[in-house]
Amino acid sequence: MGKGCHWVPRLHLAYALSRGLLPVVMVKEYAWCPTIPWIIANKLVEPPPTPSMLKGLREHRSRDVLKRVAKMMGYKRPEIEKHVVDRRRRVYGVVDILAPREQELVEVKIRATRLGRHQLAQLKVYALLAWSNGYRVKRAHIATLKGALETLEVDQRTLLEAEDLVEKTWKAVESPDPPPVCQPVEKCGYCRYARLCPNRAC
Repeated sequence: MGKGCHWVPRLHLAYALSRGLLPVVMVKEYAWCPTIPWIIANKLVEPPPTPSMLKGLREHRSRDVLKRVAKMMGYKRPEIEKHVVDRRRRVYGVVDILAPREQELVEVKIRATRLGRHQLAQLKVYALLAWSNGYRVKRAHIATLKGALETLEVDQRTLLEAEDLVEKTWKAVESPDPPPVCQPVEKCGYCRYARLCPNRAC
């Protein structure tokens, strides 16, 4: 990786993959660029977080923040940071807020940003995990302290799309060769994994 490179080991991902489980975050990365989960699985390192990422992580990991969002959404007896595993599909994750009574779940974002399909992919897989753990979720939200940014109606099609995403991510992770991906040069220009990417921008 070169002298002076301060990339850090992804030991938690290495452990998860060694146990045959795929973290939802890797499905999210796949939806952004299929090469990224391959890099993560094969290099087991990640770029150091930026100051803004660290700030967001500290805020996001505050259970008080998650509880405030749950209260804002009007949930009764929500489950905060619910760990969910689907061993048949070999995927796991932590849902920020799971509201069994309301049949909803929420992925909390600290600040409003333009949502991409990779974030919606993450939401779909969380819905699949909820269903596979006995929670009949009908709606999934991406929300901030100001309210819902995006609402996804969960139906059979949603769950099938999530299954397909998980299967494709596993295929990319388990392949000895990187996916043949060609991304716009602008997208690759600010990718945190560019230095390790075996593919070139178009």
